[in-house]
Amino acid sequence: MIGRVFDDFGMVSPYAIFDAPTLAAFAAAVSATEEPAGVSAGVPLPQEAQPAAPGTAPLSKFQRGLFFLDHWNAGAATYNVPWVFRFQGSVDPELLRGALEVVVSRHAPLRTVFVLEESGPRQRISDRITLPFTLVDAAADRVDGLIAEAARQPFELETGPLFRVDAVRTPDDRLTVVFTFHHLVWDEGSLPVLERELQEAYQALAEGRPHRLPELRVDYPAYSAAQYTDGAAEAQLGYWQEVLRGVAADSALPTDHPRPDQQAFRGAQHRYALPGETALAVRELARSEDATPYMVLLAALALTLHRRSGRTDLVVGAPVSLRGRAELSDLIGYFVNLLPLRMQVDPGASFRELVRQVRKVCVGGYRNQDAPFDDIAGLVLDDRTGDRIPLCQIVFELHPTDARELSVGGVPVSREIHLNDVSRFDLTISVDDRGTGFTGRFEYDSDLFEAATIAGLRDDWLATLAELTPAPAVPTPTVPALTVPAPAAPASAVPRRSWWRPCRPDGTGGRRHHARGARPAAGGPGGQLLPDRRQLARGPAGGHAALPGDRDPGSAAPGVPGQDSTGHRRAVGRAGADRSGPGAAGRSERSTAVTSYGEFAGVVRQAPLSGLQRGLWFLDQWNPGAATYNIPWIFEFDGPLELPLLEAALGTVVRRHDSLRTTFGLRDGAPVQLVHEHGTPRIVSADLSALPPAEQAEQAEALIAAQAATPFELEKGPLIRVTAIRRSAGRLTLAIVVHHIVWDGWSSDVFERELSECYSALLEGRAARLPELTMQYPDCAEAAAEESFEEHLTYWKRQLSGAPALLELPADRPRPPAQSYRGHTEPFGLATGTAARVRELAEAEGVTPFIVMLSSFALLLNRFTGATDLVIGTPVTTRNRPELENLFRLLRQPAAAADPAGPGDDLPRAAGAGPGDRLRRIRLSGHAVRRDRRPSGAGPGHPAPRWSKWSSAPTRRTVNRCGSARPPRPAASARTAPPSST
Repeated sequence: MIGRVFDDFGMVSPYAIFDAPTLAAFAAAVSATEEPAGVSAGVPLPQEAQPAAPGTAPLSKFQRGLFFLDHWNAGAATYNVPWVFRFQGSVDPELLRGALEVVVSRHAPLRTVFVLEESGPRQRISDRITLPFTLVDAAADRVDGLIAEAARQPFELETGPLFRVDAVRTPDDRLTVVFTFHHLVWDEGSLPVLERELQEAYQALAEGRPHRLPELRVDYPAYSAAQYTDGAAEAQLGYWQEVLRGVAADSALPTDHPRPDQQAFRGAQHRYALPGETALAVRELARSEDATPYMVLLAALALTLHRRSGRTDLVVGAPVSLRGRAELSDLIGYFVNLLPLRMQVDPGASFRELVRQVRKVCVGGYRNQDAPFDDIAGLVLDDRTGDRIPLCQIVFELHPTDARELSVGGVPVSREIHLNDVSRFDLTISVDDRGTGFTGRFEYDSDLFEAATIAGLRDDWLATLAELTPAPAVPTPTVPALTVPAPAAPASAVPRRSWWRPCRPDGTGGRRHHARGARPAAGGPGGQLLPDRRQLARGPAGGHAALPGDRDPGSAAPGVPGQDSTGHRRAVGRAGADRSGPGAAGRSERSTAVTSYGEFAGVVRQAPLSGLQRGLWFLDQWNPGAATYNIPWIFEFDGPLELPLLEAALGTVVRRHDSLRTTFGLRDGAPVQLVHEHGTPRIVSADLSALPPAEQAEQAEALIAAQAATPFELEKGPLIRVTAIRRSAGRLTLAIVVHHIVWDGWSSDVFERELSECYSALLEGRAARLPELTMQYPDCAEAAAEESFEEHLTYWKRQLSGAPALLELPADRPRPPAQSYRGHTEPFGLATGTAARVRELAEAEGVTPFIVMLSSFALLLNRFTGATDLVIGTPVTTRNRPELENLFRLLRQPAAAADPAGPGDDLPRAAGAGPGDRLRRIRLSGHAVRRDRRPSGAGPGHPAPRWSKWSSAPTRRTVNRCGSARPPRPAASARTAPPSST
């Protein structure tokens, strides 16, 4: 009806029906309308609004958030939408295939993939695709299992297709077909389009005639492009900013379990049915209040949530279809938005008053439904983390039941949606309006709630409806909030995964929104730089920058974009403002704020990522804003050191190595290395020499921890930070932090050797004696891109065939649904006698000490777990050519070492004979056949790391582990384990 009103009368608000609920009153309102009402009823589709380039289009504003959600949870079937069609008679599978090809040829979304380009994500539309149609024969008792298996298979957004058709034929010649769509190309309104066109196309093919389907007046790419020429969405954001001012970001519903750091979307369902008399009372109350049954049911839910939580300010998400134009009703595609409806529950008011308030909230939301949910959330929330969908963790949706009968080729077809065990929100309450009664389901996150809790909530809601809809005028009973134990939130100073903010189609706007908030200094980016806000920096001579020593309580956390009290953006490592603070008197009246750790200019080379880098790049996209792959090295200098010369030496090293002038971007949807012509590194410094020794140590540790835990931005660089902390005239601490994507353990030796030589040369007034670099790391990546690793992969497939997927090492606590990467290290040392015996056994068995220690570790794991088949990862370097020995970059790769030793094997056998001999062969083979992408050729052995002496300043170096554990590569986006950083 909305579409027809818009088409026939122009810019008339279809929601005037809530102001004029009778047909006569609505007709009068339409007739009286002369000016546009400001509601788009969808999106205007001007003829000139076409995709910018043939075969491509921007994502619609409503697809953007879903696109990044899918990337955030890559490799899962969270956004699969499976519909099952059961044919009650015999149909021709080939005619069905042909009919589907007709449908696909008409609808661009079914021929669309989604790629990341430099300006953001885009739709890429093909003219033709190979129909993903499969047909298998199976017994009737296998049908449901095959359906479930097909519905669970994830999609690849970049390669597509983003739908599948899996048909199962039983011995009675009946077909059951599951249509699985990715939500990006499908919504509930697409179902009648598919059914209507499938019927006509099948019948036309059966009768040997052309189909009679009407020509589509617009396609989805044009709809997407037109959204960016219409200002309705931007105009409506002001409404949402006002009504959601001061809203809480979290759900009102207490959970049974602590919320994991990352939502895993595991779900379960409880079904329900409203009794007939309650359903009748709901309809009567809605009619008397000029409301819809949805509004009455939502009001009862709000009251139920209030009674459970004690909260009076509630937000519930309401999905709406944006097919407000008649031509859009003929399209297959994604036309869904989520409205955050904010309701205030007054415990002393009557239920009728609550229904009226909910009606007002709903109508206001419907009038402003064109503003994308993701834009609304970004506007009103300062902190968006990866542990939940922002703003709306509870969703309430109503589905009018389609009473149409479906038949294809004269054969009746029943259809139903198949429920995968997923939950996209904390809780989704679905209502099916069957005309007389209401049925539906509670779909909930099983990581948060117990089944009994959701069953109790469902029963409370049904009881509230039964209690209050027949007598809505009486005050709602005062019912105390149910006592639900508050879960203990896991203590964590590690930042959670950030909620991705999508790019605008014109390339403006940030791609990620980093979480804000104060954290302990050692806890990660955003931690207070100094625990007591003392001033540290005095700005020593030589032009190198100084670290700010404090920040205003209202300013953004270091390393996180924000504003200071003057409104200027500031962040550690990027920008700052002069400050003075408590404790600064007598040491420094003012401090010089950080300007930059350096800057790049002029891209001179583009190269593909190596196989090892690709994994780390995807991990950075998967876990943005984290410092998990930072590698900090700490150098202690006892003796004079001139920072200006050290900064100049650092500049020489950076100019020598492309890796240290590299950033990472997207070109044609693929990640690439971008080597810059100029790189100007800066050493940021802080002077603690005026502090007492004990306080010096405390402040130095805080500074080092904060710098080590501040994330890098791969798109901007530089990917190395050097911080100098002056302890006294002759004592200095140098903290060097690099991102693992440009650095491995061997790089540390190269860096130390070259920085030492460059500094000494400058100090002595001579040219640095450094070996000529005959190749750079991008050369390695380009050469590797041309190699085939099928032989290597075949080896590993054969070697790991049947290997266990998980080592069940007994844990003190349950494994969380998503790894948070919090970690701790425990140092150890072997007694001199034990170390000597290890070497003796290794020499006797013709193996290395590593193999002896690995064998004993495997035996230990066997005793702890009882497992006799173990897989242990071990990092290996891939610098197998002489010219690679002097390069920076990630040239390290883990190889799998399988251990088949059983409980009866002793250590000597495990080291050199029997099953242990097999272990040795496997380990040595792992060195020879690795899953890396490198230039072919063999190289000599690797020299031992060298200690350096920088002129008169001897150094002590250590590795700061940052208090985090390395995460595994996500299963969806990687094929190898992540490399080690040491």
